[in-house]
Amino acid sequence: MVTIDPTISQQAYLKAGNTEANDLFGNSVAVSGDTVVVGAHAESSSTTGVNSTPNESATAAGAAYVFLITNTAPNITAQSGVSRQQGSAASNSTIDMVNDAETEAGSLMVTASVIPPGLSITNLVNTNGTISADITTSCSATMGDNLVVLTVDDGNGGVTTTNLTVNVTINTAPAVAYPASVNVPANGSTTVNVSTATDNGSITQYQILSVTPPLTIAPTVNTGGTVSITNAGPAGNYTITVRATDNCGATTDRSFVLNVSCPAITISPATLPNAVVGTAYSQALTANPAGTYDFALISGQFPKGLTLSAGGVISGTPTEFGIFNFTVMANGGSCMGSGRYTLTVTGASCAAPNFTNRTDFTAGGAPRSI
Repeated sequence: MVTIDPTISQQAYLKAGNTEANDLFGNSVAVSGDTVVVGAHAESSSTTGVNSTPNESATAAGAAYVFLITNTAPNITAQSGVSRQQGSAASNSTIDMVNDAETEAGSLMVTASVIPPGLSITNLVNTNGTISADITTSCSATMGDNLVVLTVDDGNGGVTTTNLTVNVTINTAPAVAYPASVNVPANGSTTVNVSTATDNGSITQYQILSVTPPLTIAPTVNTGGTVSITNAGPAGNYTITVRATDNCGATTDRSFVLNVSCPAITISPATLPNAVVGTAYSQALTANPAGTYDFALISGQFPKGLTLSAGGVISGTPTEFGIFNFTVMANGGSCMGSGRYTLTVTGASCAAPNFTNRTDFTAGGAPRSI
């Protein structure tokens, strides 16, 4: 028996029962199913019958050869342990191994002939018999084992199928984290970046869920999860909660504390000019940094006749003299500052006496002055 091709093998060598030279037996080709008969009219053997041993003693006696086309189906073995989460982006995995007795493994064609709803099997690549593919699962993919029918074709009529099991697990909410606390001065601005942001699919939205208590200006958050805070105030501690939503609608809420601190508030001027009893007095106080403040006396006392307005003006006419120590507070709402002062009140200046000579009496006929 002679094998011409891995899929074609010789089954018989046929000679006429009365072989003679120049018979020219076998002058055509016949095909029936997987069997092929090929005539060889110039064959020069004098033997007879089936599968005799040829010789070269009868020129152009002729013969016929019977061939059988044989092809074994290819083998395919599905990969185990393939799993995906609902809503996951495409990722590549080995899905099966293939081989064939007649065809090189790398030449076999593999297709996903049946794919359950919610799954996508694309970009199938055969690397020397190892088949890989991109597997994607939608948010609506059925949880549990999903059977994908894989088909391998050797191109010669040999086809084999197998089932690939893709285990689908439930979509999980995004993993998101922010710093525990952030500091910012009153009236200052800052940004707070998300420190962790992962999802088996994708995070499609961030939103400010709550701010407790409310800030004067509400914070904002962008598509990347960065929180922006502008003109923070009033001073105090605020809990800001951000919600992240993934492509399947699952949400995660995360909070951080915003500490809004007071700036150092100073009162000007540092010292006060002296006052005079009985003379009108006015001195304005201002607080820094600039803002709206209410001023008040919180310790000590003013001289009688002087008062402090809420707007920070010490005014009036003092009616007593002396040295007076007191403390003034500037209240900006949530932030306060104070200044300690000494005010000296002096008495009114006295004019020098004016003396003139007068004739008080006459003695001995002449006036006398004293």
